[in-house]
Amino acid sequence: MGRVLNVSPINLARVNILPEVIELLPRDTTNNYKVLPVSRLENRLFLAMADPLNVLALDDVQAHHQTRSHSAHRVRESHR
Repeated sequence: MGRVLNVSPINLARVNILPEVIELLPRDTTNNYKVLPVSRLENRLFLAMADPLNVLALDDVQAHHQTRSHSAHRVRESHR
């Protein structure tokens, strides 16, 4: 699916995510949607998502965060 959507997989074990970025979303949101903020650039929040096609998750993240959210990466199957 990553190739079709032009998003690359991410190995979360190899990514250094700043604590202040992780804290941008409530834990229940990250758990419910299997989404994790990995970086922020100006008003953009970049997410690792188990399902990058989950529009409801992106809508909820955007409503909570008041920024434009991007599914930058999809989480590898082994890291769900």
